[in-house]
Amino acid sequence: MEIERNISYASLSSCPLIGLTAHQLLEKRVFDHPDREMYVFVEDKERITFKDFKDRVENIACGLLSLGMKKGDRLAIWTDLHMEFPLCVAAARSIGLISVRIRANFPNSTVQDILHRTDSKVIVLGRNPRDLSNRLEDIKGSSDKSISTYSLDEIEKIGFEPKFREMFSLRKNEVNPDDDCDIFSTSGSTGPPKLVVHTHSSGINGCNTFLSYIEQKDKPHRRYLGRNSTHVSGEVSLVMPPLVVGITAVLASPTYTIQSTLETIQNERCTDTLFLIKGLHDFVNFKEIDKYDLRSLTVCSTGGSSIPVDMMENFERKANCQVIMLYGSTEGMFLTSSTHWDSPTIRHSPGKPFSNVEIKVVNNDGICVPLGNVGEIWCRSPGMFKEYFGDEKRTKDTLTPRAWFKTGDLGVFDEYGILAIVGRKTEIINKGGAKVFPAPMENILSQHPSINQVQVIGVSDERLGMEICICIRPQNDITIDGEHIFAYLNGKVRDVNLPGYVLIFDHFTTTDVGKIDRKALTKQVEYRIKNEHILKVKGI
Repeated sequence: MEIERNISYASLSSCPLIGLTAHQLLEKRVFDHPDREMYVFVEDKERITFKDFKDRVENIACGLLSLGMKKGDRLAIWTDLHMEFPLCVAAARSIGLISVRIRANFPNSTVQDILHRTDSKVIVLGRNPRDLSNRLEDIKGSSDKSISTYSLDEIEKIGFEPKFREMFSLRKNEVNPDDDCDIFSTSGSTGPPKLVVHTHSSGINGCNTFLSYIEQKDKPHRRYLGRNSTHVSGEVSLVMPPLVVGITAVLASPTYTIQSTLETIQNERCTDTLFLIKGLHDFVNFKEIDKYDLRSLTVCSTGGSSIPVDMMENFERKANCQVIMLYGSTEGMFLTSSTHWDSPTIRHSPGKPFSNVEIKVVNNDGICVPLGNVGEIWCRSPGMFKEYFGDEKRTKDTLTPRAWFKTGDLGVFDEYGILAIVGRKTEIINKGGAKVFPAPMENILSQHPSINQVQVIGVSDERLGMEICICIRPQNDITIDGEHIFAYLNGKVRDVNLPGYVLIFDHFTTTDVGKIDRKALTKQVEYRIKNEHILKVKGI
């Protein structure tokens, strides 16, 4: 920490790095815990031990080799979270292929774009609740590139000749920790999805950093993921943890319900979980929560958006476990966290950097600003991505020559080294020449007892350039008007931060990784102001 020098820079180091490939790490876990459950898919009634998982992975890898795939080829995987997903990812990694993650709810145009940009040789389709095979035929029909399509069962059955087993033994030893292994797409909450390349080393050590809060790692912890995500959040929360720390990963259902979530935590005796704001909201408002035995649960991590303090504290009371706030990105995985031994105030902020993570807050010239000053957050860590696939310009614009990642987020360090997020550079509201940051206002408004969720956005204004619009999703059946919100904020924020508009919403549109889609929300707001002839809040 550089707090005593009044510099906005922080770093901690207490977690040794892992210098293995994903398959080498799997071999180590099989040696340590061969019969421990590795993955549990409750609704599918599928369970697999570390040893059985490794055996199936190597069979699938031999099948991929029989298709002529070689190190560096891209293997597209289009599926929900079922057993075939971690199996396919692990098989690809074992022989140096690069998995291209395609989420099942991506529109056809996005899927076609990803397949074209990555030049994927083969695509593996998961089981078919979303009719993926028919959708893929439509995509192929409008594409000028051929791509071979298989199910995982088909691939697993075609590589049993001894020559492919011998080939596997050679190919797995050619894979290095610094080799590319995965391409993720960003959430798309702030623009078109970017294709983010991670290596074996960055994926493994990014996850190891995140899971540093787990004590006594040799004990059989069971981590529950209550949402269907083949995005990086699912990677760090479900796919990678069994490899990195030997825990069991549990998934309830590709189709989320709070009932199935609670039943799974209870029946599987899960010790920790990840809930985004939707899961936290559903938990604290579920009237039959007392029917479930959740005593095994010790830690719930959350993040992805601003979380109301009351919601977190309510969850902690009802679940009798502690919530930790995470901050991260597809590019850097998880970077900071409040920890379960921090004070309540700290636990409701992004907290301090994880071990081996460096964070600094800088001005437009890349120089650290003094403590307490707002600047752009830059970070550097062993879990950092390598590049944006096929986009050298964007990579150079985002990663400095010294490997600092420019997050585009605005933040501020306090005198204790605690990081607070105040918004994104692109979300600053320039109102009449004054800069307004959304996050601090959202934090104040989230403490209002009648507000469930809140977003502060900027809309165009003829006189001021931009005006503030507060978008509110109220608590159940509660009525809120603009004058009330104006009065609530008066005295709590600068006069320039008082809103021009207050709009009420039944729900907010989210991206496929659970984040509120601010681009879509802004369009909705501008449409409503124009077409519903909404007037500014009285007193502006």
